[in-house]
This record gives sequence, C-alpha cells and structure tokens, in this order.
Amino acid sequence: MNDDNLNNRKIKNYLRKNISNDGNNNNENKIRNKLLSLYYYNINDIPIFKKIEEGDEEYKNSISKFPEYFSLVNRDKIIDIFNKEVSPRKVLRVDYNDEYEYYYNYDIKDNNYLKISPITYRPYYYDDWKEMATKINEVDVNRQHSFYNKYLHYYLRYKKFPDFNEFLEYIYKKNNEKPVHKDIRNVYNNIYNSYKELIINNEYSYDDIRKRIISTTSIKRRKELQS
Repeated sequence: MNDDNLNNRKIKNYLRKNISNDGNNNNENKIRNKLLSLYYYNINDIPIFKKIEEGDEEYKNSISKFPEYFSLVNRDKIIDIFNKEVSPRKVLRVDYNDEYEYYYNYDIKDNNYLKISPITYRPYYYDDWKEMATKINEVDVNRQHSFYNKYLHYYLRYKKFPDFNEFLEYIYKKNNEKPVHKDIRNVYNNIYNSYKELIINNEYSYDDIRKRIISTTSIKRRKELQS
C-alpha cells in the first residue's frame, strides 16, 4: 500500500470513529464543522461565509486541529473521502452557487442601530423603510436578511434575548447548517445595541413582551401602536 492510500485510509477511519452517533448527532456535527473550517473562517467552530485558501494561516490553524496525516492530503480529497466513504447519505457541501454568495457575502457595517418601539418591541416602521435600508447598508433591500425577526423568534422560543454565541448557533441551525453571513458579529452587535436600553430597563414579563410582539405582526397594527 503506497503512502497516499495509507493516508486516505487513516483519514477515513478517523472520520468514521469521530462521527460515531452519541444519540443526538453532536459528534457528527462537530466533525462536519471542523471540515467546513478548511474552507471558511469560523467563530466558535461555526463557519461564516468568508472563504479561506489552502496555505492561509487560517487554513493552517484549521488543519492542525486534525491528526498530522490530514495535512498530507489536499482538502478536496478529504471532503471526497468523507462524502463517499463516511457519510454518503448526508454529504457535506463546501461550495455554493453565485446566488448563495450574493445573499451571504455583502457587507454589513457595525454601528448601524435601529430605533425600537417600547410598545411593540419591534423596530419602528416607516413607509420608506426599503429606501432607508438600502441607503444605510448600501445594498439593495431585496438582498438583505431580516435578522431582527430571527432575534425576536429566538426570544419567543427560548423566553430570553440571546447572547452572541446563542444567536450565532441559532442562525446556523436556521440556515440548515450552512455558513452564516460573514458579518454575523456586526449583525448581532447592531441588534443588541438597538435593544440594549429596552433590555436593561425592562419592566415587563415574558408574557407581556410576547403579546406585544405577536399582536403587532401586521404592519397596520404596528403603525397604530408604535408611537
């Protein structure tokens, strides 16, 4: 057996061993995220849509988290082994089409806050919000994501406003475990700082806030109550 075949076998065995089911797929998810980190930057082992190349320092750091023989095989071959010999029923995708990149690779600047209504617990609604959002973010509104809605969805589900790590993991899972927006840290900072005063000075129970959020789903009702 030549060295290439020996390394490939070692990689296959390592991956098989480390995705052994622990009852809730945690082991498999960890390995899949580690493999994605060979192609994308990551935060807390969750990939963000910012690509890296073999030879980059980020790549060297990611490949060093595997046994040394991984570094002797190029990353495409590693993924090929995983998809064909380890997880053929649930292949790991590492490349995305131009449309996905279009929606997850635009810039989101830090320090862009929205005014939040203490009545609705939602951003104030303005009839020209599309024009405002396009001007603030310098990208067409149809390309932008509604991360504020996801922040509120998290609150409704878990009865608390998320910290950054909780929000990151939530977005990742809602995104079907694909790399999240490259500026996800700016996303969270903007949302948290928009809500910060309300959260610190909150006088309402979870049920009270929940009613305010749910009852103002419609634009008409939101406009009636927000001021």
